Amino acid sequence: MGIKKMKQLHLFKSNKESASKKKAKLIEDIYLGPKSPYTDYDKYINSKEWRNKRRRAIHMADYRCQKCGKKKEIFQIHHKHYATLFHERFKDVEVLCISCHRKADKDRKYWAAYETWAYKKYGENWAYCDDESLRDEFDAWLDSKQ
Repeated sequence: MGIKKMKQLHLFKSNKESASKKKAKLIEDIYLGPKSPYTDYDKYINSKEWRNKRRRAIHMADYRCQKCGKKKEIFQIHHKHYATLFHERFKDVEVLCISCHRKADKDRKYWAAYETWAYKKYGENWAYCDDESLRDEFDAWLDSKQ
């Protein structure tokens, strides 16, 4: 009788976890607002539409930094990429405190430079190279430039 009960609890728990993962996936796919008209980036970031999207993203992140978890901070919205600019989903952005946003921007610049360097050096098949040695080579090249 004890084993049967444990199996039932296990089944219930895994279904509950699965439901929470599904809910998280649904939240990620939610658009922050209607599609905004294409405009200059700075004009968009200072627009009423963006302020509403920003407010919604912060609310969806439960008023905490999605990297360090701090609350009661000044939050900034970091675009993970710009492919969905003007029509962002929650998964396309991160709600970050100022220090985490600085680091995220620095990381994005690093990876963009890495991909550009690798493409120029090794061509379109650069992604098939050994990642660790390629990174070491890029870091040495980057150090020589600074």
